[in-house]
Amino acid sequence: MSNKFHYRVWLITMGLLMIVPISSYAWSNHTFLTYPALRGLPEFQEPIPAEPLESFLVKEKDKIGELLKAEEAWAVSNITAYPPLPTALDFSKSKEADFRLRFLKALRLNPEMKLPLYSMVLPGSPVPAKQSIPRTALSVLKHDFQNTIYVPLNPGEKISALEVLATAADEPDNGLDINLWEDNDTPFGKEYGYGKQPFGNPKLDYGTQAPFHMGFYHESSIVYKAAPSFQKTFPEQRAHLYQSLTKLAFQTGHSYWGYRFAGWGLHYVQDMTMPYHTTIMPGRMTITMLSIALLDMIGIHGPYKSAVSEVSRAHILIEKLQNEGLREAYKKQQKDYVLFKALGDSAADSAYPAYSDHFISQVAAKGSNVVAKSLPSILKAIVTDKKAYRDIEKISEEGDYDAGKIIAGAPEKKAQEYNRLIENQMRSLGAFTRIYLKSIK
Repeated sequence: MSNKFHYRVWLITMGLLMIVPISSYAWSNHTFLTYPALRGLPEFQEPIPAEPLESFLVKEKDKIGELLKAEEAWAVSNITAYPPLPTALDFSKSKEADFRLRFLKALRLNPEMKLPLYSMVLPGSPVPAKQSIPRTALSVLKHDFQNTIYVPLNPGEKISALEVLATAADEPDNGLDINLWEDNDTPFGKEYGYGKQPFGNPKLDYGTQAPFHMGFYHESSIVYKAAPSFQKTFPEQRAHLYQSLTKLAFQTGHSYWGYRFAGWGLHYVQDMTMPYHTTIMPGRMTITMLSIALLDMIGIHGPYKSAVSEVSRAHILIEKLQNEGLREAYKKQQKDYVLFKALGDSAADSAYPAYSDHFISQVAAKGSNVVAKSLPSILKAIVTDKKAYRDIEKISEEGDYDAGKIIAGAPEKKAQEYNRLIENQMRSLGAFTRIYLKSIK
């Protein structure tokens, strides 16, 4: 294969991945997804006493150190392009006196995360009579256009296992994986040894988490040869790490952190049901990608710019439509809402294999990648406000907006086709949520 051909592939692959920062979230609120997937199961209704992270870390520091050594060995052996942990970050050998910081650095997570005790309040639910927590206390990101309500928990305060799980399932999007690369202009990014950000724009904070929340496991071999950085993605490593921490927390009597770690792990499994998180350029074949790259090289830039913008716009609109539907259903207490029912439908759970180390890539991402072939054309057919859709990237950065208006008056048959597809993805997400948890407890 000629160097010129490799260069053409490199151009398209590197350029396309610059859309990732604009749409680095898979589904906007994982708490909204986790509740209906689990609330019918009695084992998640038990009351759990909230426990500060430091309590768990201090009491179990030796076992945590042993577990993290085993996790590091597993990741080196099982995760493609995984960069080994720098020795200075080893949990057992660290001189860091603050156990929260020691733990976050040993896991190579954003050390600015405070990880307080808290719970997310669902839309339409009664707000507890206590002072709410600002998102800035929970997240390293600046904006929260959803105006989500969070309330603090006191140590020892009882909270249902489901509430712990569902709240924690959204927590990775608060910044656990933000600014971890050496070119992200953070001291810890230079310390962590991950190298330069493999794709996306390192100058946009919310885009820096993309390689931990996306998994391009089913692209053409040509793409991987031309751009190996596509393989530097770590959702499987994260899910495995939190699964192991969950088991340890339960075994040592720290149920609150068992469920909270389980919620963190769920996030990465659930992300893989979003087709735009498992496919570089949904709806287009490799040959089309290469053709666009060739045209761009000879000075015809329109097709490339159009393709990149379309992928970004579609991702944003799909995510926002799904979030709006769930939020409205919660507000109105619509228990029979179609996506609630899909998420809680366990009829097809047995059709999937038990959770394994590579379930994310070989089951979840594989199915999502198949859906990505048809989703773009189906979405395009229901967009009625072309101007708003064309401007959606700018609109989404400015604040909240009504995505439903962008598809208002869509042809009924096409709208039903789109709704069925999203419903099926939610059904898979619910199944994968239960399957992941079954592997733990």
